[in-house]
Amino acid sequence: EKALDVALKIIEEINPDTVICVGDNLDFPEMGKYLTYPAYAQTTQASIDRATVFCAQMRAAAPSAEIVWLAGNHEERMPKYILVNASAAYGLRKGNTPESWPVLSVPYLCRMDDFNVIYKPGYPASDYWVNEKLRIIHGDRVKSSGSTAHIYLNNEKTSVIYGHIHRIETAFKTREDFDGPRTIMAASPGCLARIDGAIPSTKGGVDLDGRPLTRHENWQQGLGIVRYEDDGQHRFSYDVIPIYNGWGMYQGKEYQAD
Repeated sequence: EKALDVALKIIEEINPDTVICVGDNLDFPEMGKYLTYPAYAQTTQASIDRATVFCAQMRAAAPSAEIVWLAGNHEERMPKYILVNASAAYGLRKGNTPESWPVLSVPYLCRMDDFNVIYKPGYPASDYWVNEKLRIIHGDRVKSSGSTAHIYLNNEKTSVIYGHIHRIETAFKTREDFDGPRTIMAASPGCLARIDGAIPSTKGGVDLDGRPLTRHENWQQGLGIVRYEDDGQHRFSYDVIPIYNGWGMYQGKEYQAD
């Protein structure tokens, strides 16, 4: 909640043209393939309720911005779960509304149309182009023992901002081309999730009553800010704002969670 509060305050302050959520805002552990411990049971409704409030909060903080939510692999747990367990319900809509979202879908349940939030399903294919030189994706690469950024630098032709790994990373690579040197960036802004073991993770654990134990992953809370040209050379600059226990700083101004 502290990280979310800081992010919303920064959004309100800078009044951006676009707000992009890079995905995995919803975890859906009950719909995943892993064993669900008691602490994560019956959390689906609560998480949908909180995500709906977050959509409303983003819209209140940035009334005129385009708000885009890229589906991550965790949001995609819902349609996969329906296909496996209730395939006849997959894609069902309200009567005579063929252009609406399926009833059992993230954008419908979180009322994204009510808050003019654009949902982009189809992980890992969905993306958002900031300009001709910068693309935003959820991402499907993880390098636990090193920098995931370098995997993208070796495979992408343009700069990319990605999520998925919950860590803050930024790296650059310059290649020689016919027209001269070409530099691209790969960056992860971090996450706004709990990073203390309260959500399922690879290093997390529970006691004999199924309660999560405190265990800090190599995750960092943060957000990124991009200033860019939408014509000409399509240049951009990228700033990452780490959030430490409800505190962040951008351009010399401190932001503290309530």
